[in-house]
Amino acid sequence: MEFEKENAWARELLRPGERLLWCGKPQMKRVVEPADLISLALMGVVAVFGGRMLRDFLRAEQKNVIGIVVICAALAVGFGRILWTVVQRFLELRSAAYALTDQRVIGRNGKKTKSLELTSLPRMTVAQRDDGSGDILFGANPQAAYAPEGFRLNGGFRYRGGPRPGFRAVLEFREIPELSRVEQMIREAADRAQSAAGTE
Repeated sequence: MEFEKENAWARELLRPGERLLWCGKPQMKRVVEPADLISLALMGVVAVFGGRMLRDFLRAEQKNVIGIVVICAALAVGFGRILWTVVQRFLELRSAAYALTDQRVIGRNGKKTKSLELTSLPRMTVAQRDDGSGDILFGANPQAAYAPEGFRLNGGFRYRGGPRPGFRAVLEFREIPELSRVEQMIREAADRAQSAAGTE
């Protein structure tokens, strides 16, 4: 019953005769990325120096109002940007859901839904992490999509690094648990769909 409830959104999109093979949601483990922690550490260093300057400005007999405003604004913008990035990522992952049918791959983000036909599925770029989770990007140039360090080839591109900032593929399945199993299901379904289309 719970399975049916979770997959209701995908079942509503099915065409006549189309079968749902898999449905999933991103895991919420990686809402905070290593880059966020580095940015936070750098902002911490800036905050220390900014705090000292602010203290000196406040202790001076003649207050430097412009300096105080600039430092406070810079710190607020810096920390606010980091916080907004994390919140935005959380909201995107929370509202995302993915499905595989015998005809299409389907991605949902909030109220937006996008699908790709298995008979003309674009190149898949797979980024697998050590815990077995990862991302599947459809229609991505791997060299453009992912930082090149530490990648390995295993039946397709498998990058250990994360996506380049600002890069967007045609369709993305993010933070998928049991990535290898889902990837295999997609490849097998695409092979079947393409074979069936070739015999018609």
